[in-house]
Amino acid sequence: MKCLLIANNLPPVRGGSAVVYDNLCRWSDGDVIAIGPRYDYRTGRELPDWRKLDASAPFKTYRIDQLRPFLTTSRSRLGGLRAAAGDLLLMFRIWREILAIIKAERIDVVCIGELVYGSWLAFPCRYLLGTKVVQYVHGEEVTNRLNDSVAERLKPYSLRFVDLAIAVSNFTKSALVGGMRMDPSRIEVIFNGVDTRRFTPRPRRVDLVSRYGLDGKQVILTVGRLVERKGFDQTMRALPQVLCEFPSCAIWSLATGRFEAL
Repeated sequence: MKCLLIANNLPPVRGGSAVVYDNLCRWSDGDVIAIGPRYDYRTGRELPDWRKLDASAPFKTYRIDQLRPFLTTSRSRLGGLRAAAGDLLLMFRIWREILAIIKAERIDVVCIGELVYGSWLAFPCRYLLGTKVVQYVHGEEVTNRLNDSVAERLKPYSLRFVDLAIAVSNFTKSALVGGMRMDPSRIEVIFNGVDTRRFTPRPRRVDLVSRYGLDGKQVILTVGRLVERKGFDQTMRALPQVLCEFPSCAIWSLATGRFEAL
């Protein structure tokens, strides 16, 4: 089977979902090809070095100028009408490109990598072309309301036309079932993986232990954006219990720029 991955977040775009989609293609042995944008929807600028990146990638990548509308701040009625007309024209261009790729590559499965501005493709791909449609879903897409656009409001309805939704966590699956009213039998949980050839436990670096005074201490490291759903508040709530069992823990202090004992 050949799969077409439609992803706005594809390298050189940076971010967690871009890493996931890039690796889906890299580990597919050529069975997954991708289509991504040439321009950043947030800035309207051309993505840096996308030609060089695509040429060196071990999978085929198609490019289209946009896979979703550029961000706009217009709130007037006239501005809204212009935006809607522009969106319809963009959708036509996207569909034309994807239709040509599906036919040329003999695609069996379409995997949509963005729920808000990509899920509209599920209906024509499934019912006009007869391809299987998979919707990849990340937690933020089903727990946050990004804006008040028509695309945002149509999320629950678009999911009705996919053959399968892939949730990246059990939390995301529960949000699809509870918030989007999706049948759990049509959801598969596939956790984001780790390249164990690159990320493996290694001995502590003596120079870093010495520099930060960490000899004999355990270190807690949390990485992510400071937003509620990342759960940093839960980490802080757990610290008293952690200290009871591991009193030698150290934490990085932004105030002093060094590790401090808790």
